[in-house]
Amino acid sequence: MNINIAANLKRLRKQRELTQEDLANFIGVSFQAVSKWECGDGYPDITFLPVLSSFFEITVDELLGIDKIRDDEEVKKILELNYSMAPDGKSEERIALLRDAVKRYPGNYELLMALATVLTFIQGADEETKEQNRKESMEICERILARCTNNVIRNNAQVKLCYLYDEMGQKEKAAEIAGELPYIWNCGLIYADFLTGDKRIKAIRHNILHLTDALDWQVERISSDDTIPIEDEIEIYKRMIQIFRLVFDEGEFYHLAVNMGERYRYLACCYMVIGDNESALDALEQALPYAIAYDNQPEEAEYKSVMLRGLKFERAGYGKDYTESWCYWLLKVLDEAKFDPIRNDPRFIAVAKKLRSHAKQ
Repeated sequence: MNINIAANLKRLRKQRELTQEDLANFIGVSFQAVSKWECGDGYPDITFLPVLSSFFEITVDELLGIDKIRDDEEVKKILELNYSMAPDGKSEERIALLRDAVKRYPGNYELLMALATVLTFIQGADEETKEQNRKESMEICERILARCTNNVIRNNAQVKLCYLYDEMGQKEKAAEIAGELPYIWNCGLIYADFLTGDKRIKAIRHNILHLTDALDWQVERISSDDTIPIEDEIEIYKRMIQIFRLVFDEGEFYHLAVNMGERYRYLACCYMVIGDNESALDALEQALPYAIAYDNQPEEAEYKSVMLRGLKFERAGYGKDYTESWCYWLLKVLDEAKFDPIRNDPRFIAVAKKLRSHAKQ
């Protein structure tokens, strides 16, 4: 409370273009008293609160910062509700929640950034809705960059703008903004170097977890490039799977189980292209348990892997842009014509049957 009244007094005084001596003279105290109040070294006697609030034409609650505390608590609850809906793909409900919140708290940049993010996170929306959402998201990000001083939120807005411009075909603009972002070594990687003990080890393990995810992200991009020979694509997927197995113990992939399953699914597609049906069936059988695991993530768990030991997984921290199960989406992939040569194979039928069973749950 003391910190709030100190900041509020200083802000209100400057808004009136008063010196500390001016304020002291107006309310009948010493200059030193006002200085102490604004530095947080002391605070006004309770009898001065009505005098100060009357002078600045605000309520005592506003002077003390109680309204802001209440607002901060309400914003925190809204953000927690937003994140709690993320794992179930409730994007439209989240947008409605955040739009209403932004109307009530238009100056809260954390709410604005959350809305800008979710606006472009709807699977299956029509093109008109997507375009409107992209435009709204872009306007929000530009507003954040023009006014917000929090570097973390500003960087998130820059990242979002990169992808928005890219989706609009403005790759040069996207690259220009991306080039202004902090280089990877200026981010979390060096943070651990300035910690000690358990905090240092935990920070390093967080880096390993996030970098594994980021590496897989880059692997997907390079392997999907049309200039990459299919033999190289297969080898890239195999190596990424090996990296996953180095970092995670089996059964601990949690939110990244979908990534592991996708590498096997892509392998199956590649094998179908080169006519290696047996390897394609092997890959589909490998993809199956990861699709099921992703759909059955625990709400919370602790990693046991030597690389991640001590870190805690929380399902609420990871969102998706669809409400269906991953088994449902993998089953749709199996309907593609590329799998026709093995469609009647007993192994293919067994995989599809298992997916169908879990997709209905």
